[in-house]
Amino acid sequence: MTDHILKALLFSVFLANAALAAHGPARNQPQAVPIATTVPFTVAENIIVVEAEINGVFGNYLVDTGAQAVTLNRPHFESSDIKTAVLGHAMPSGANGIVHDVQGATDLKLTWGEIQIDGLHGLVMDLSHLETSIGVPIAGVIGYNVLERFQIHFDYAAGELTLYSLDENSLPLLKSDLGNPSQITKFDMLGHIPVFPVEIAGYEMRMGLDSGAGGAMLFTKWREKLEGKYEFIERTQLNGADKNVQMGDVVRIDNMRVQNIDYPDMTFRFNDIAGHGGNTMPMDGLLGYEFLKSRPTSINFRRRELTVW
Repeated sequence: MTDHILKALLFSVFLANAALAAHGPARNQPQAVPIATTVPFTVAENIIVVEAEINGVFGNYLVDTGAQAVTLNRPHFESSDIKTAVLGHAMPSGANGIVHDVQGATDLKLTWGEIQIDGLHGLVMDLSHLETSIGVPIAGVIGYNVLERFQIHFDYAAGELTLYSLDENSLPLLKSDLGNPSQITKFDMLGHIPVFPVEIAGYEMRMGLDSGAGGAMLFTKWREKLEGKYEFIERTQLNGADKNVQMGDVVRIDNMRVQNIDYPDMTFRFNDIAGHGGNTMPMDGLLGYEFLKSRPTSINFRRRELTVW
């Protein structure tokens, strides 16, 4: 186990709605959205990286359901014609604290495979430190305000994401060719984060799901409760969009269960999300890379369904 497994949470689960609302209503009108489109991805430090273009800037973009909105890496857009605005009082936060020097952006145009979406709102900030941490150039982040329009299917074995367009009942217009799923789990939404029940070491917990989390997290309130039920691996650091670093213990737990499916030998990091605290948030931790990689998995935000094959 190396420390890159636990690089997690590019953005907090509570990137404030008020910050985006400061720009006025978004048009968010799709210009070209196929019934289904499959795009290849690579993985850098356990984070999904795809090629896309926003406002003429083609490059690597991270796919992060934990980021509420499209986010642009400022150095890559210095020569691009983007409309920016000062945010309101509600500033976005990263894993370890408030992110400073952030602007809003309007009228963004995303081209991603066969998908084209105009009129997006987003954020602009300096993500150079994350480029250094992950080891690849990052033009920006594709976040929830794009992904929630689709049923998004993660297939790490094939290195592909498939985005299924939805009908008026939020069902995919094209049925998956994987056949009947093993399980469908209903989830609640905490802001823009899916939260669903799991069982760990006999305890019932509620875990959030974030594709931008390179490693799973348990909030520190569980450290003593789970004493004797985990194997200590190492102590390592957590990097976030806020440029701060938080240390935490990485542990291995024999099994996590979601309804009728077991996820054995899961690794977790004991940490809290700065500014919110694991003791007060209505969930007990976060799942990301290791969970999504274990099985072909789809998220349908609008139907609040997690489908696993």
